[in-house]
Amino acid sequence: MADTLNTQQDGTQNINLSDLVGPQLDRLQKVALVAGVAGVAAMALGAVLDPADFFISYLFAFMFWLGVTTGSLGWLMIGHVTGGGWAFILRRPLEAATRNLPIAFAMFVPILFGMGALYGGHHGWNRPYEELDTILRHKNAYLNVPFFIARAVFYFLVWGALAFFMNKWSRIHDERDDPAVAVRLNNWSAGGLLIFVLTMTFAAFDWMMSLEPHWFSSLFGVIIIVGQGLSTLALMTILIARLAGHTPFLQSLQEANPRYFRDLGNLTLAFTLLWAYTNFSQYMIYWSGNIAEEVEWFVHRARGGWGLVSMFLIVAHFALPFLFLLSSTMKVKINNLARLAVFILFMRFVDLWWYVVPTFRHELTLHWLDIACPIGLGGIWLWAWAHQLKGKLAVPVHDPRLRDSWPLKLEGVAHHG
Repeated sequence: MADTLNTQQDGTQNINLSDLVGPQLDRLQKVALVAGVAGVAAMALGAVLDPADFFISYLFAFMFWLGVTTGSLGWLMIGHVTGGGWAFILRRPLEAATRNLPIAFAMFVPILFGMGALYGGHHGWNRPYEELDTILRHKNAYLNVPFFIARAVFYFLVWGALAFFMNKWSRIHDERDDPAVAVRLNNWSAGGLLIFVLTMTFAAFDWMMSLEPHWFSSLFGVIIIVGQGLSTLALMTILIARLAGHTPFLQSLQEANPRYFRDLGNLTLAFTLLWAYTNFSQYMIYWSGNIAEEVEWFVHRARGGWGLVSMFLIVAHFALPFLFLLSSTMKVKINNLARLAVFILFMRFVDLWWYVVPTFRHELTLHWLDIACPIGLGGIWLWAWAHQLKGKLAVPVHDPRLRDSWPLKLEGVAHHG
């Protein structure tokens, strides 16, 4: 095994994550693999027995796990642009998540086979041109199967290119202390963020908003991106606490620089507020307009029991996390923050479920595939993420924006293999 500790001239050390949290990563991979295999088997059974409900459940599960993949890309680029201390903690887990983009693309493929069930039907756009009403005929130049597939491939190519170069230049910067590489990461991240927001906005339009093609919202893409950012923060907080929360590495960092963890909590608070603001703004725009043709989407989420889920989201997705995140004690301790992150992550699943399912099930119904699909895709994603994390250095010691913040001398934390 390669040396785990490589002492720098300033006394800091490069620490290999395989030796730092190797047993925890191995356990995570085993559990994730079992969950993934069991979930995929259940999904396959569901696809045979109930294909219509399978694709409904699959879509919202896919959107979550895609969201934490592309959300990690967004946060990684924000970290390179701002150089915040929170990025010091999250950088390696975020980079590992961006390398899961091929997995996310493979997860997208089944949706192509379910386009008839998801985007067809009596009110869908995936029908012969002569069956479309006047509005959908005007939208047919954009909402048609060949262009839909071409756009999806384009989105993944763009995200894949951004992830490839972010990881490539980060790896080069680990190998040599070259300020030009850091500048390149900063500059390309700034432009990459704009590209990411634009492509993800249109992807949200294509894959979720077009489920009800007569309805539209200029805020829809922003809402999905904000949700992805919140999901990513919650998942990464949980994984860090689970894998490294009891190691001297993280404990020493937490004692020396609690502001890093406070930043994570503050970002979670900010995105919780932003989620509430964007959703409330979208609702108020349509409520004040009071145009019958524009409220169908909200009607589906207010009747048949779905209104109870709407109220639950207001209380549990916004009010409760908001109150807890006002506490400094909650934000400076990674284990406290992780407990809240588990609840937030659950609410993110509920939110995406509420966004997708009422389009098809007008009565409040929880199908067993609504549980199997997130578990199956999540097990695969987490197994691949843990694999991507193995063998990587724990900290980017050559990053000029973070070097002065690295306070630790970690003799004895890890050992040579």
